[in-house]
Amino acid sequence: AEAFYIDNDYLSAYNKKLSERSAKIIKIVNELPNVSLVSPDAGFFSFLNISGLHIDSNTFCSRLIEETGVATTPGIAFGKSWDDHIRISFATSDENLENGLNLMCDFILKL
Repeated sequence: AEAFYIDNDYLSAYNKKLSERSAKIIKIVNELPNVSLVSPDAGFFSFLNISGLHIDSNTFCSRLIEETGVATTPGIAFGKSWDDHIRISFATSDENLENGLNLMCDFILKL
């Protein structure tokens, strides 16, 4: 019950940071061919639609981590209808997010 009485102003800075990271992902993905983004209304994940790459989510994620070291979650983990998506987390540092996005973009452009 005490949690209801704790001042949660500390969340404002964190929420701002998550919004900035989400905006960064949107900007970068919008510049890529054959993919699109399902942006979250809340939370710290985005789903990248990879249907234009003609590769399933397990194969994409397996190759991405093997070839670049970047970990994402196959959309198939959320049901068959999500097999043409991957989940990207932005609950990481700005540096890790930028590095991961750059590596993922290079990977996508080589497919």
